[in-house]
Amino acid sequence: MIDIKIAGIIDLNHVVCGLVPEIVKNLNACEENTIRFFIRQGIELEMQNSFGSGGIWNITFENDFGKTLLTFSKKTDAELNNNQLNKLQF
Repeated sequence: MIDIKIAGIIDLNHVVCGLVPEIVKNLNACEENTIRFFIRQGIELEMQNSFGSGGIWNITFENDFGKTLLTFSKKTDAELNNNQLNKLQF
């Protein structure tokens, strides 16, 4: 089991309504390269649908006891510049 205080994880496991806005608020305020949240287990698909490809963030999920560890890591400049969806090819 992960120790929340040591790991600096934001525990949103209890949040049902307003989860995505709360995560976005924390992402916008984050000055670190990585930010982690505990969320309810079983809502990974909803989170993936909400955040899509993550924009400037890579998103990973790791199951823990009764909850999921959701990790956002900032993409490198190379990853951001290599986004093929932003390019038109004729």
